[in-house]
Amino acid sequence: MSFTSKLPWSTCDNWWNTGTCSSLNDTLDRSSGNLSGWTNYSSDSSNATVAKALRRMTAAEEFWQFNVLELSSGIEDLGRIRWQLLVCLFVAWLLVFLCLFKGIKSSGKVAYVTATIPYLFLTLIFIRVLLLPGAVDGILFYVTPDFPQLLNPKVWAEACLQIFYSLGPAWGGLITMASYNKFDNNCVRDSIIVCLACCGTSFYAGFVCFSILGHMAYSSCLPISEVVTSGPGMAFSAYPEAITKLPVSPLWAVFFFLMLLTLGLDSQFGMLETCTSGFIDEFPKYLRRHRTVFTAVFCAIQFVIGIPFVTQGGMYIFQILDWYAAAFSAMVIAFLECVVLSYIYGADQLYKDLEMMMGKKPSLGGRCAGVS
Repeated sequence: MSFTSKLPWSTCDNWWNTGTCSSLNDTLDRSSGNLSGWTNYSSDSSNATVAKALRRMTAAEEFWQFNVLELSSGIEDLGRIRWQLLVCLFVAWLLVFLCLFKGIKSSGKVAYVTATIPYLFLTLIFIRVLLLPGAVDGILFYVTPDFPQLLNPKVWAEACLQIFYSLGPAWGGLITMASYNKFDNNCVRDSIIVCLACCGTSFYAGFVCFSILGHMAYSSCLPISEVVTSGPGMAFSAYPEAITKLPVSPLWAVFFFLMLLTLGLDSQFGMLETCTSGFIDEFPKYLRRHRTVFTAVFCAIQFVIGIPFVTQGGMYIFQILDWYAAAFSAMVIAFLECVVLSYIYGADQLYKDLEMMMGKKPSLGGRCAGVS
């Protein structure tokens, strides 16, 4: 739907919109205290009170929830399959298969494109969003420390999840991809580079996110803390809202969603390669010669498993699995890996392995990085 002269999530005059939709035409005249385009509010109420009371949704949020997802009332009501999402799911898995059916040889070449394009688009979006009112306030909210929050266990849990999602430890992808390196590859150096690159990317992306949220807070006349969102809503509500502000916004929308596609493919490459390589290495006699067929069957199975997620209640299933089957299990697996390496295999033995691979003793920092 980005290939249109007018983005469908930029206005509130579509069939899926509600009476409390807030579009780009809803502007705030701060000097007079009037809310243009807003209805059902008392004239003697403050702007912030009105905005908070109405809990208005942006046109992008309503497009995401009421048109794309057609979200049902709850997980007990899965509703019907959204055929549009089903087609997207099929195309996504088809792309994954086409990129991976030859194994690491094909995925490595594709990664040069999928890993670099997101940085370009993030930078372009960031430059444009910085020119919007409220963007600087969002950045200040992002970089201003709130030290009492360090005592909140939930903050540490969320930080842990962020590392697990961005860096990918305990998922198997890092180990699988590293297994294709030469034996004498400097894995300690690579570990440090990967950690710095992943954390640096997350930190940089935070500037883009919060500059957008700052502008959304400015437009909605709400504190930034009340417009901060997480999960899929960030990618499919906050960012598309910012894109509508850009000149030639349909073109930017195409670029943005291509960026999301490349990010998703990049992540899926590692996960699928981990699974297929595990089976092929375990049963090389039967599967190695038929890698293409096995990869096709594996992708087909994953496609079938994903069908419940493209129902009207699929987002509720996703949120449950996102926490219980992904986030929590990854932390448990990582903890067990640390226990096994430290107390069963032995940290000293691991250190000797690093020395044998690299041909020299790692430095103290390298030893800590490798052992950890």
